[in-house]
Amino acid sequence: MTIDRRTFLVDSGAVAMMAVAPVRGLSSKAVPPESAEYFRCRLEEFWQADAAQSPRQLIPSAVAQFQVNAHLAASAEGGLRQQLWRTAAAFTGLITWLYQDAGQLDRASIWGTRTLEMAHRAADSQLIAHALANRAMVDMDHGDGPATVELATAALVGERSLCAKVKIQALQQAAHGYALVGDRSTCDQLLDRAARFIGRIDDDHPWGNAARTPLYLEVQRATCYTRMRLGEEAVRLWEQVLPSAEWRNSGVFAARHAAALADGGRPDEAAAALNPAVRVAAQVDSARLRRELTTAWQGLSPWHHAPPGRAVRTLFDGIGLGTAREG
Repeated sequence: MTIDRRTFLVDSGAVAMMAVAPVRGLSSKAVPPESAEYFRCRLEEFWQADAAQSPRQLIPSAVAQFQVNAHLAASAEGGLRQQLWRTAAAFTGLITWLYQDAGQLDRASIWGTRTLEMAHRAADSQLIAHALANRAMVDMDHGDGPATVELATAALVGERSLCAKVKIQALQQAAHGYALVGDRSTCDQLLDRAARFIGRIDDDHPWGNAARTPLYLEVQRATCYTRMRLGEEAVRLWEQVLPSAEWRNSGVFAARHAAALADGGRPDEAAAALNPAVRVAAQVDSARLRRELTTAWQGLSPWHHAPPGRAVRTLFDGIGLGTAREG
């Protein structure tokens, strides 16, 4: 297969079509030097699209982009080859996240492992640590605290050489692992350590940029506190975070806020807090959000047959969330 550079750089649709056939026998000279930057730009576009679209809409195109990127990397040489393996690893990290958001954790685990492979092929220590932290996030969604801690700790090997963003990713992911096993002291210590690096983020890596968002670590702490069922402490943190939340995340945060309110014995406020979460769930197909809604419903179990519970049943029935009809 030969590649005309103008055709190659036209649009993502053309790239997706190219992905159906492996690039066999492609000369390294036929790999456009601008291809690494092209895929880097497409990656940023996918992350922007993720804020508004459902993962099932994005996965096929993201996989197609990755396939072509990987085919070209395998044919390139020198610095271009390494750059292409970096963007390939970044795409597999994106795909891992999309499968997580779609609720397909087995697929997310497979792609998370693939991310590690790509990162090693790129021989990039920052990317390897990022991939380990991402893989830990999958175990976190599985509810496996020890595995989350182990993988996040592995990401911190050689911590002195890691950039600030990767350190933050690994530290906060380890904190989530300790929250899952109920170790608040270590959880807080790790989040406090991560906070020291927020102002030092200065890399241009096209992945892991969530750490740059406002109140990032406050969101992580609020989530950890909610998982540890700390009630009012979690509620206070969510009330700080929610006003700055982007639309897609606002649904997840509102559901976690509702769970914290329920744990704090405030069922009427918990039911009211679920309204914006359900509005987002009605527009975005996110298994992650629906899982958070289900968790909030479980926290409301003492009031399932009281007015707050009946109000939430009505809300959930509107989006076909069957959990609301249980109990």
